[in-house]
Formats: sequence, C-alpha cells, structure tokens
Amino acid sequence: MKGSQTERSVGKQKMSQRTLAMVENEYLEKPKGRKIVSVKTKSRKFYILLRPARANPAGWKLMNSDALMSAGLRPLINAPDSLNRSFCEYPVLPRFYVSRRLGRKLADFQKNGYFWIISDRARQVLLSISETDFSFLATEVEVDPDQEPLTLWLCDVLPVLDAVDESRSEVSVGRSTSGKRIHYVGGLSKLFFDEAIVNGHHAFRLETNPDFVIVDDVFREAFKRAGLKGLSFRCASKP
Repeated sequence: MKGSQTERSVGKQKMSQRTLAMVENEYLEKPKGRKIVSVKTKSRKFYILLRPARANPAGWKLMNSDALMSAGLRPLINAPDSLNRSFCEYPVLPRFYVSRRLGRKLADFQKNGYFWIISDRARQVLLSISETDFSFLATEVEVDPDQEPLTLWLCDVLPVLDAVDESRSEVSVGRSTSGKRIHYVGGLSKLFFDEAIVNGHHAFRLETNPDFVIVDDVFREAFKRAGLKGLSFRCASKP
C-alpha cells in the first residue's frame, strides 16, 4: 500500500514537471500580452547644399581686392585649388563693406567664390557640429554709421571625399580635360554614399565635383534648430 502511494506521488510529481515544462514552452512560443520590438538603426540621411533663390543681391562688397591680388590671388577669394582646401596666405585680412544700400540684408550664409561668408552665430553652430570639417578666417567689416557692428567669417568645408557609391547612385559620369572622373550632379541625380569613407564627417565636398557640398542630417537639424538662413537642402537620394 505504501509502495503504491509512493509510486503515485512520484508519478504526480513527474506529470507536474512535464505540465510545467509544456506551459513554459507554450508561453515562450506564444507570448501573451508581449510584443517583440525589433530595434532598427537609423541610417544617416545626406543632403546637397543649395542656395535659395534670391530676387536681389546681398548688400556686401569686397573692398581690398587689390591688396589680395598683390599676392597673386584673384579678387574672388579662392582656395589654393579645388581639392586642396582652406585659405591662401593673404597679406591682409579680407575687408567687406556691408550696407542695405548695396542690396538685401545678409543671411547667415552667403556664397563667395569657393567659400561662404557666414555670421558669427553660424560659426558657433558649425563648431558645435564638428571641429575638423570647417576652416574659418576672420574678416574686417565696415558698416554704415547707423548700423550695428557686424562680425563675419570666411568659411570653407575641408573634407574632399571620393564617397559616391556608383552601384546605387543615378548620376552621369564623365572625364575632365585632365582625365579625372567627374560626376555631373543635376536635378534628376540620386546620390548614395559609402559610409565607410564618409565616416564621422558631417560635411564634405565631392572629390568628383568639389562645387557640391554634402551634409548629413546632423548638420541640417543643427541649422534648422538654430534658425539659420541662407542655405537650402535637397535630399541627395531623391531627385
């Protein structure tokens, strides 16, 4: 009798263990009240920088072009060459005269040859984005007697990257007179980039067309958040 009770007790214990295992398996296979959330890494977006269309020219003028030219430089301030960025060694600082009589009020970004003329506020934003992607040169600024003093900087985008992923992009490819590969970026172009080459840069020029500056969503969000003016953004992967 006792042996029989022991056997029944052991049998119940084994059955209880099997039942528990079945319940646990069922719970794991078909969880109730739980959602499995897949975490996706947000891919970076890239933008082609454009200048907004303006009806009137900006109200500034370069005053000391002759002094700049004395170093063999053109008055429209240029980089040493299209691929070797930053600033030439000028004998004097560029001097600008800013007046509403010359045109509209300056935005935070103005195109001047290869460079931007930017406000001091824009410089602070760019430095917060990256300490290595941009180079700055101080300028002298003259304003009208009734106008508040103004601080302007010349700014250049330093990285020049051969980062276009041609296998995914839709862009015309050609050759320059020197035989270098060129990307003809137009309104219908779609550009994708090799992330390994772009790496940590938030702004760069195309080695295959240095006139075009590419920025990522970090740059764009900082620009928008600060309320800066003078640039527009076109998604590089969409026409």
